[in-house]
Amino acid sequence: DEEREEYEESLTRMQGERNQTWEELDLIRLYVDQLEDRLVDYAIARKEIDAKEKGCASTKRPEEERTSWEQSSNADFGEKLLSQATEMGSTLKRDWESKLENQRM
Repeated sequence: DEEREEYEESLTRMQGERNQTWEELDLIRLYVDQLEDRLVDYAIARKEIDAKEKGCASTKRPEEERTSWEQSSNADFGEKLLSQATEMGSTLKRDWESKLENQRM
């Protein structure tokens, strides 16, 4: 009987660990899906920027002005992308912490 109880306790613990692992994998899958979406958005935005740059390059602006515009445009885009990534990371962290807290209860 004692051996059976140890086996059942061990089985219960292993099942709990397995469930926790699956929940963690689900969070990782969600994170990867969100990253893929961001990459698609980035690729689309990059194509739009390239098209705008080509359009601007065909205008008769001085080279310095065009270069300045391209740098500021790239900087704005980079800041926006970084802001979105930071926001997404914060959201995932809060979700992860909430999930862990709920498991402890």
